[in-house]
Amino acid sequence: MSLLKIHLQFNPDDFREIFYKNDQHLIHKNRKSKPIFYLAVVIFILFVISYIASGFSFGMVTQFLFLAALISEGVLLIEYFTLRRWRRKVEDYITTVEGMLPCELAISDSGFELSEKTKSEFEKWNLVTMYKTYDDYIDIHTSSSHYLFPKKSMTENEYSQFKELLRRNVLEMQASGENKSNLQ
Repeated sequence: MSLLKIHLQFNPDDFREIFYKNDQHLIHKNRKSKPIFYLAVVIFILFVISYIASGFSFGMVTQFLFLAALISEGVLLIEYFTLRRWRRKVEDYITTVEGMLPCELAISDSGFELSEKTKSEFEKWNLVTMYKTYDDYIDIHTSSSHYLFPKKSMTENEYSQFKELLRRNVLEMQASGENKSNLQ
């Protein structure tokens, strides 16, 4: 018996908005690479100033700054390629979502079912290992999959009902002892 059926209207731009929120796809604004970026810039500027001030020779301080600049630029390069790989994965995921149109989400007391043109996936509530609800999306992790539901893919009423049913059903499973995981 289905408690709620939602016809999802997935728009790839909604997913991009979620993943790239606060310019997280840019190396100088990503929360992980931002400090490394600014440290590398500062060390490089200090190196250039020291190199010019020492009359274009490699004194002890200039050599140290050169080494520090080299190391920080290497770490920054690693972060750049990590961020680039993440962006590629995001775009692959979004491409997958584009192929899922039309899609329907059915929520029942035993779990939720995501149905698309060619296949259907059913997840029981006791398999939910983690979920988080945000103002603009719902993020659900199960033992086998990861689901992301943008708020813009459904109506405001459906979104609030979905959040409430998710919270209630997962908390019931947790209270019954069937699922002891990282739930929010």
